Amino acid sequence: MGAGGRACGRDFVIYDDDDQKRLLSRVLTDLKVPERLFPVRQVLSAIDRAKNQGIGADAYQPGDYFDDVVAKAYRLYEERLAASNATDFGGLLMSALRLCAADAAGTHEILDRFDHVLVDEFQDTNSVQYRLVRYLSRRTGSITVVGDEDQSIYKWRGADIRNILDFESGPPRRAGGQAWSRTTARPATSCARPTPSSNANTERRPKRLFTESGAGAPIVMFEGETERDEADFVAARIAAALQEGRQPRATLAVFYRTNAQSRRAGRCAALRANLPYVVVGGTRFFDRAEIKDLICYLRAISNPDDGMALQRIINVPARGIGDTTVDRISENRL
Repeated sequence: MGAGGRACGRDFVIYDDDDQKRLLSRVLTDLKVPERLFPVRQVLSAIDRAKNQGIGADAYQPGDYFDDVVAKAYRLYEERLAASNATDFGGLLMSALRLCAADAAGTHEILDRFDHVLVDEFQDTNSVQYRLVRYLSRRTGSITVVGDEDQSIYKWRGADIRNILDFESGPPRRAGGQAWSRTTARPATSCARPTPSSNANTERRPKRLFTESGAGAPIVMFEGETERDEADFVAARIAAALQEGRQPRATLAVFYRTNAQSRRAGRCAALRANLPYVVVGGTRFFDRAEIKDLICYLRAISNPDDGMALQRIINVPARGIGDTTVDRISENRL
């Protein structure tokens, strides 16, 4: 089933972020919604939040003008997904939850399949995932969750910190049903970090964290006026460490927040200082343009209804197919 309740075939595809944005961009264009007022990323985020709460397109209730546009885009977006025999990550979770409904085919088979449920990183679960966990552990009530409320700071895909804070009581107001019986919390207090740390979570469970490591070297903070200043500072520290006999591959590494920080300032600083370096990571393999093109070829072959895949590769390599022809093909498929 698609997220909007429409059936998908067995060979459905899962759209990644890039596919979702391209599909929604076309949806907004067809709805004659100005993108400068309703950016694709913001509308898609609103749809994703709704899915993380288990709210389908038909149940989405707008509260203001922006939400009204989101509601229209959400419905058409789901129709286009279904027409392409596709879903997204949020829709995949909602479809799994729909299989747990009392009147769904295979409900008892799913319920009888699991004797015990183990969930890691429980602090990062959202409403739909929480309800799935409750359902899958319903028969035996045997469940173990591992998580740390102090790490619930990023709210991945609508993560709700109440899921772990209220785990022992199993709040019926949000998930339905009764609390898990005989729940025992076992805090892990041994910490691999070299020094104690503080946390702003006011509802955290009391934990006396300790470490068997020493205090370690103090942190050095440097604030440069430009990115070149920062990169040169890092390069100078590395050069000094090499002069002291440090082994670069075993003991020296530079962590940066985004890959863009390594492309210009970092690499140029290393070249100026004559420092050999190896960049780990970079563009992920499946995010490379040629890999995405190849995957879209395979998707179009296995799923002829996948209009987004065809739209990507129809002129790769260049075949001289004009925009008007591409638009007509897309109108018949999306």
